[in-house]
Amino acid sequence: MRFELPPGALEVLRRLNAAGHQAYAVGGCVRDLARGVPPHDYDICTSALPAQTERCFAGERVVETGIKHGTVTVLMAGEPYEITTFRTDGDYLDGRHPQSVAFTDSLTEDLRRRDFTINAMAYHPDIGLRDPFDGQADIARRMIRCVGDAGARFTEDALRILRALRFAAELGFDIAPDTACAMRELSGRLTLISRERIAAELLRALNGINAVPVLQAFDTVLLAALPDYPAAALPEALHALAILPRGDTVLRLAALLSPCGEAGARALASLKPSRALSSQVLALTAAAGEDISRAELPLWLARLGEAQLRRLLTLQGRDDLLSCLPALMAQHPPLTLGELQINGRDLTAAGLPAGAELGRTLNALHRRVLLGELPNERGALLAAATKMKT
Repeated sequence: MRFELPPGALEVLRRLNAAGHQAYAVGGCVRDLARGVPPHDYDICTSALPAQTERCFAGERVVETGIKHGTVTVLMAGEPYEITTFRTDGDYLDGRHPQSVAFTDSLTEDLRRRDFTINAMAYHPDIGLRDPFDGQADIARRMIRCVGDAGARFTEDALRILRALRFAAELGFDIAPDTACAMRELSGRLTLISRERIAAELLRALNGINAVPVLQAFDTVLLAALPDYPAAALPEALHALAILPRGDTVLRLAALLSPCGEAGARALASLKPSRALSSQVLALTAAAGEDISRAELPLWLARLGEAQLRRLLTLQGRDDLLSCLPALMAQHPPLTLGELQINGRDLTAAGLPAGAELGRTLNALHRRVLLGELPNERGALLAAATKMKT
C-alpha cells in the first residue's frame, strides 16, 4: 500500500534517513491515510535521539516541545512536524503518564506502547506500511481495539477509555468486545483524569456521526466521566441528540444537559468549560422549556441574538419559528436600546424624571416596539412615554 505524503513530511524523512536514522510517519496521520482521509497533521517517529534530530535540522526552527519524552517539533515550510524518538514507557503511577521512558531502536517496540491498533501503524514511502498489530485489518473491520491487553492499556492511561469512546463516535467504528469490557470495568479510573481532558474528549464524541449509539452502549462510561449527571436524564438527552444536527458543540452540549435541571449546571461546571461556552449553554438550558409564540420572537431575538435563538428553536424542534427568522431579520427590528429612535435625554427633555425610572421606561418602550405594539418612531415613542408618566 502506498500513500502520498506532503513535501514537508517527505523532507523530514529524507533528512533523518540521510543521517543514517530510521524514520516513519506514524499514528493518526497513517490511520487517516489508510482510511482515505486527508490528515490534519503529520507526526514522525525515528531512531534518532533528540539531540541527533536537532542536528539534522540545523538552520530550521526547532522547538523542544517534549524533550523528556523524546519529542521535538520542527517547522518545515511553515508546517509543524512532531518528531519523537522510538521509545518504551516505564510504569504509569498516576494513571495518565509514564514515570519514565526509555529510548529504543525498535519501531515495533515503539508501536507496542500505543493505545489502539489503528493508531499503531507507521509508514515510509520507500518501505511501505509497517503494521505489526493489524491496524489496517481493524480499519477494514471498522473496529477500535487496544494494542495488546486492553485492561493494561486502560490501567496505564485512563484517558484512553474516553479516546476509545471518541474514536468510535467520530469514525462510526465498533469497539472490540475485550476493549469494551475493559472500558466498562475500569471507567472508575476516570477520576484520575483532569476535567479539561475529559471535556475535550466528550465534546468531540458528542459531535461524532455515531455519538448516540456509542453513548447509549457506554452509558456507564459517560456517567463515570460526568458523576454529577443524573442517569435518569440520559434517555431523553440521547433522543434529542439523535435528531439534532452535528457540528455545533454549544447546541449538542445543551441537548445533553437540558433534561437534568439544576444537576445539568453542576455537570457543566465539572467540565471546567470556557466562560463563553458555559454562558451560552446555560442560557439555552434555562430557556429550553419556554413556550415561545410568534409574537414574542423579536423579544427572544433581542435577548439571545440570532445564533443563540436558532440554537434554542432547533433544540425545541420549533421549525415553524425557525422559518420565520429570515423575514424577521429582514425587518431589522431594534434589538438594542441604542437602536430605538428615542433616548434618555429625549425623555428627560419631555419631563420624565431621571434615574432608574427612566431605564424602566426605555425598556418598556423597547418591549412594545419589539412586540409590534408601537412603531419605532420618535413621535410615537414620546407620546407613549408621556402617557406612561401619567
